[in-house]
Amino acid sequence: MRLMTIQKFPNREIRISLCQQPPVKQVSFKTQDKTNKDLEECSTPFLSYVQNSKRLSGKDSSGIPESQLRPGYGGLPRTQRFSTYARRQILRAGGALESAHPYSECLFLTLTLPGSTPSALEALARYSAFAVQRFKAWLGKRLSNNLSIYTWEWQRRGALHLHYVVHCPDREKGEYIRRNLKQEWIRILSAISTRSGVDLFAQHKGFSWSHNKEVTKTDAQWCEKSVAAYLSKYVSKAGSSNERTPKNAFCPSRWYGVSRPLLQLLREMSFSVRLDYLRSQQALAWYEDCLSLLEAWSVKCYEYKHRVGIGKTLVSYASAEDSNSLWMTLMTTIFPNQNYCSNTELNLRRLTRNGCILIKRHLTWLNTFMQFNGRSYGVKLLNSVSTRDLSRADLIYLVDALAYSFRYTQRTRFELPGECKLWYSQMKSCIENAQEQDLEWIGSLKL
Repeated sequence: MRLMTIQKFPNREIRISLCQQPPVKQVSFKTQDKTNKDLEECSTPFLSYVQNSKRLSGKDSSGIPESQLRPGYGGLPRTQRFSTYARRQILRAGGALESAHPYSECLFLTLTLPGSTPSALEALARYSAFAVQRFKAWLGKRLSNNLSIYTWEWQRRGALHLHYVVHCPDREKGEYIRRNLKQEWIRILSAISTRSGVDLFAQHKGFSWSHNKEVTKTDAQWCEKSVAAYLSKYVSKAGSSNERTPKNAFCPSRWYGVSRPLLQLLREMSFSVRLDYLRSQQALAWYEDCLSLLEAWSVKCYEYKHRVGIGKTLVSYASAEDSNSLWMTLMTTIFPNQNYCSNTELNLRRLTRNGCILIKRHLTWLNTFMQFNGRSYGVKLLNSVSTRDLSRADLIYLVDALAYSFRYTQRTRFELPGECKLWYSQMKSCIENAQEQDLEWIGSLKL
């Protein structure tokens, strides 16, 4: 059996993944009661801290030992690379920002470290999250909607500098940010110097710009082209810097960040279709049809195999004019409609919907269901608007959870009304009389 996932993102990216899918296994629910013996065997949690570095003093200016400081707030972050997922997420967020608002309303900010000593480079890495937090707070006082993206980048000398894109619809507030950007960045650097005890304005030969902090370099300009085009330049440089890391370079606590309102906007503008438990020949035929269509109409199209497991992914980027029409062609001509399912699946979905209605009428059954699925995925499936939108894997999970809670209620508490028993018998006969083509995705589900 194969699983096919088709996704569309606001940066005109279409991604189609095809992989093998294991058969559905019956879910086993365990009681939440623990005996005293089990509680005695549980060990007490123990927190251990590791020394990050010995270059700076053993304590922060606040008196907290260095080993207890959070990475980005005084603790040295671990070495980490700028991942492929980070590059994709930044470009997708830039596409969402550009699709929702004109790029001329976006400000592109660049903040640079004036010092070049090894201790100054390390101090900025230790307080990278603190610097971003303070800068976000300053922007939040001027801008109501916080649609922003930031990313750190290494310079050739090994220093970190910050690139920040923020949506600013009010031109007057944008000009205020441009005028006062340097002073705010100097205040943030001075606060880091006070906390760490390291001069961030010091140079190699004992010289320091602390007496003339205005030499700090900052840049603020209105975007004159696509936001994704601005970000792609620095994202590609960050990807190449993984191979050639500068000497005396330190990683930030996070290489990039996208604000929560922009992440919510990205989710609303993205589309995903999941086709699970497909026959191998059918799934491969659809994949080849997608490959021929995307190669013919996309600006850029490539394919790669998965490193883990057996599968492959097709990625394409279409032009702004052909993006929507290409997506509609994929949804209407190649893939089946929502009514493409057998009689067994239709009956199973109908009975599952009736079971969700019945369990909400009978509190005893509902309490048993909540006892085993109180904080799990089953409650979300139970409160779903329609069972038509559920995937086959989620459908099997919900049926198994309903049947298990029904049997447990009947055995331990008291018998449920006749309509509940009738539902259970109908569901049992539906699964036992399933067609051969449905046995592959129903799996070992037995009531």
